[in-house]
Amino acid sequence: MIEVMSLAELAPIVPGQLHGEDVSFNQVSIDTRTIEIGDLYLALEGEHFDGHKFVSDAVAKGCSGLVVSKTNAELEGLSNPYLLVNNTETALASLAATNRQKFKGALVGLTGSSGKTSTKNMLAAVLADKGNTAATKGNHNNEIGVPLTLLALSSENEFSVVEMGARAPGDISYLSNIVKPDVALVLNAGEAHLEIFGDYETIVATKGEIYDSLGESGVGVVNFDDPAYVTWSERLNGKKMISFSSHSNSADVHATGLKCYAEGSDFELHYLGDCVSVSLPTPGKHQVQNALATAAVSVSLGLSLKVIS
Repeated sequence: MIEVMSLAELAPIVPGQLHGEDVSFNQVSIDTRTIEIGDLYLALEGEHFDGHKFVSDAVAKGCSGLVVSKTNAELEGLSNPYLLVNNTETALASLAATNRQKFKGALVGLTGSSGKTSTKNMLAAVLADKGNTAATKGNHNNEIGVPLTLLALSSENEFSVVEMGARAPGDISYLSNIVKPDVALVLNAGEAHLEIFGDYETIVATKGEIYDSLGESGVGVVNFDDPAYVTWSERLNGKKMISFSSHSNSADVHATGLKCYAEGSDFELHYLGDCVSVSLPTPGKHQVQNALATAAVSVSLGLSLKVIS
């Protein structure tokens, strides 16, 4: 839930032209099936859908106002005020970026070829032990889901975990420049979707785009075990870095004594000379990597190994 804002205040941000009297809102909806009274309805338009077709439904359900990119006789006949913009998806991103700028908590952005949602869930669980934590719902990690995640941030949240996915080069750059993470994590770079990216090097470069969005005080969390480790660490260009590994004690956060079972894994978690035992109730070495990534992000935010464990 965002801070109360009026359409007149929103107009220069999106940007758009206000038609009708000014109204205020503190929630944004793109779906008339779940819209609530007083929400601002934003009519997204895509290849296979057009939210403008549901404007009358939004009005019937009590929306406060509308953001649209085209008008028709039905819209012009309504009493509800609306902003006319060039592109509603861009308007959604601009509004989300504004709400992100107002967020005073710590925000973690993460991406990778695999393990994103599992790691996001682990991080949300760990950080919630220290403070109110908001996180991406499900795997809503695209150009629509990421802005909606940011719009759900409020002053009650102390932490946020935002998952980002990529379907083409430049996607992570676009999303992370909206998210502006305080801590950025790339889990790995695999060879999935080579038909889209063309080659492995492009996948590595695309995932690494997230590090470019870090401010001077930001922290990059890097997978020491991934072949792209050197490429990504160099891309941080001197910014603070924390590495993690499931087998090398050269990484800042690492595991020893790893034992995997059908029902989970046990290992010793190390950071700066401290060590705790971890019993992970999810099977597979890939989940150990996800847990170590979670630990590396968490220590960068000041959590103790005991809390993380």
